[in-house]
Amino acid sequence: MDGDVAPLDKLLEVCRDHDTILMIDEAHSTGVYGKTGAGLSEHFGLQGQMDIVMGTLSKALGSVGGYIAGRRILREYLVNRSREFIYTTAPAPAASAAALQAVKIVQKSPDLRDKLWRNIHSVREKLTELGFDLMGSEGPVIPVLIGGTKKVLEAKELLLKKGIFAPAIRPPTVSKGTDRIRISLMATHTKAHLEELVAILKKVQKHLL
Repeated sequence: MDGDVAPLDKLLEVCRDHDTILMIDEAHSTGVYGKTGAGLSEHFGLQGQMDIVMGTLSKALGSVGGYIAGRRILREYLVNRSREFIYTTAPAPAASAAALQAVKIVQKSPDLRDKLWRNIHSVREKLTELGFDLMGSEGPVIPVLIGGTKKVLEAKELLLKKGIFAPAIRPPTVSKGTDRIRISLMATHTKAHLEELVAILKKVQKHLL
């Protein structure tokens, strides 16, 4: 939900010690982490060592669909035994082409990744200075703890009236009392965008918190 970073190196060590399979979900890390944007496995220097890798073609890649990667025996098993795969509809050619092009852009555009991380650090620093609880998250998905369903819905509406769409995440999606506004940053957000976001959240803070 919040794009939390798992300690992959330690998890892999435990899995190898106990002869278990390690599966990683790169949904929030594709395009964000790693030298070429390949995700957390690249970030930790563990590419090719995960037993199962799954991810999405949406989010950073901006298309639709997803993938599961692994050994041939795993792929053949899923193709032949997974009801969800067997009875699903194939992705549209345009969506597949868009995803492939997006992967190429991610691999060849470290400047976009650098810009994204500058935006992430800037917003996190300013919101932390204001006293917001960002719930220990690290990446471009920034959860801002509001607490209480009524408050978080009101915060969402206040932001929306100012032209900022930040979903209200509330139970049963998250635990009771941890209702949060979910901010998603992009490399294309400008300094003015970020300053406006922080200014509006400061007003939300005074009004609700």
